Amino acid sequence: MLRVENSPVTCLEIEREDGTALSVRYDSALYRVVCSGSFGAANCEYELKALPVEGNDAVVWVDRLTRKTRADKEIAELLLRTLLLAPVHA
Repeated sequence: MLRVENSPVTCLEIEREDGTALSVRYDSALYRVVCSGSFGAANCEYELKALPVEGNDAVVWVDRLTRKTRADKEIAELLLRTLLLAPVHA
């Protein structure tokens, strides 16, 4: 099941038939994405920041726990792979 909500924060929720779920919420006021799921590997938080990259300012996603930068494609692949490979609950 896929649900999208756009008030006041944009929220995307994906739930498998076995109840395993992933939620991604984007708060445009804070430039922050919070990911959570019914399995711990999906729990993370990223913040959009302008940082110097190779002498120029670039807008990048920063992991709020590790402070490492991540590409948006990398974040999406990580979350979807985690959801798809999470153990099935009967």
